[in-house]
Amino acid sequence: MAVTVSIDLAKTVFELAAADEMGRILERRRVSRRQLEQYFANRSVGKVVMEACGTAHYWGRWCQAPCKTDPLTTPGIDPLL
Repeated sequence: MAVTVSIDLAKTVFELAAADEMGRILERRRVSRRQLEQYFANRSVGKVVMEACGTAHYWGRWCQAPCKTDPLTTPGIDPLL
């Protein structure tokens, strides 16, 4: 199953929403920076989407590891809709 993870970036706490191919939300989480790295280390993710903001470039490069992509979205647009 290809899972898409949407990340709402912040300074210390990130909001995650994971959705299946049909766009159904599978889980929502609030995680710290360390927990975010552990979240991706323990899961198979098909696509990662995040808002285009100041820290998105750091996390976008981090997400470019194998099996992760980072199409940046315009602020205010929900990529899971």
